[in-house]
Amino acid sequence: MIPKPLDQIAKQDIDDLVANERQENKVLEYKEDLPGNTDADKKEFLADVSAFANASGGDLIYGVVEKRDAQGKPTGIPQEARGVKVPNTDAEERRLDQMIRDGIEPRIPGVQIKCRPGFTNGSVVVIRIPRSWCSPHMVAKGESRFFSRTNNGKYPLDVGEIRSAFLQSEALSDKIKAFRADRIAKIVADETPVPLRPGPKLVVHIIPLPTFGQTGQVDLATLSQKTEKLAPIYASGSGWEPRFNLDGFLVYSKETPPVCWGYVQVRRDGVIEIADTTTVNLPRTGHHLDGKKVILSLFLENELFKALERILKAVKDEIAPPLYISVALVGVDGFAVISGNYMSANTFDRDLVDLPPVMIEALPDAADRFLKPVLDALWQASGWERCFHYKDNGEWEGKRA
Repeated sequence: MIPKPLDQIAKQDIDDLVANERQENKVLEYKEDLPGNTDADKKEFLADVSAFANASGGDLIYGVVEKRDAQGKPTGIPQEARGVKVPNTDAEERRLDQMIRDGIEPRIPGVQIKCRPGFTNGSVVVIRIPRSWCSPHMVAKGESRFFSRTNNGKYPLDVGEIRSAFLQSEALSDKIKAFRADRIAKIVADETPVPLRPGPKLVVHIIPLPTFGQTGQVDLATLSQKTEKLAPIYASGSGWEPRFNLDGFLVYSKETPPVCWGYVQVRRDGVIEIADTTTVNLPRTGHHLDGKKVILSLFLENELFKALERILKAVKDEIAPPLYISVALVGVDGFAVISGNYMSANTFDRDLVDLPPVMIEALPDAADRFLKPVLDALWQASGWERCFHYKDNGEWEGKRA
């Protein structure tokens, strides 16, 4: 795999593979020609893509000619990056993407395809396939098959390996659930990196699946230069303080020491924990109605969107999707959701409102789209049909502050 984000790979990076004779391995494979539209071509292409996803991920590069041995067999060593003729790069990227979506089950999240022009015959096409956390993936065109990879290329999985792959996928899901349960329990018990203001709290976890549980995957020194973008929710009016700690890098509010309004903790494996008391705290927002404890949903949504967008922008070069994002409200038994003319007649019936998580395949520019099911669930937990700040087409219509 080329050690760069896909959108930063230039012609020189491809030329360097040839100059350095970078041999094919478990995470890198060269192809001279793009797959055609015959069934045989599609099956071979889908087998290559699914094998990467079921193993360690990697780059599949089209437009590179390999050296041949005495018998004329490819050696896996690049000889020349010639490129391939692609009359319309956008159309070709869509064609390859559609083949992957239609031919592999379950769908592989996070696949990226880019055409890099400037070569003798046209463009080199790089397909970056992440290691999948919902594997194993099956080639569903014709005879259903499962594949994986070693340094020597792809191979079909046998029954035992398929069973093991399914068990590993389930184990990851259980590991994430256990991690979140432990972190929320610690927040409830006030075992946090800095003391938090008493009362209800909003807790968000952003978990990059490729590095989850792998300590040392994040460049903390680089992130320490982006303190402003890593500031806690609603910290702009109060200021914040950064510091390194045992878990990684922490940015926390400093309005009323030693008690803080919130924090953002970036862990060494890329997991981000956001804890906030401003968006769910009545004295902070100054609203009440008939003695009810209420959450101002429009305020919460607005601040959550803004915080997620700037935090994800700050870490985009340090963590890789797919991302598992979860939102929970702690200490909210008896609270109701209110927004403008919308006032719930019901209240939350439990202290912990753990909302359904979402998984995103790419770092987004806007957070309102992918958080819609989360906010629908938040309103439903307070008795409403859905979050009424969304139009029927899924567009959020609140005003950004």
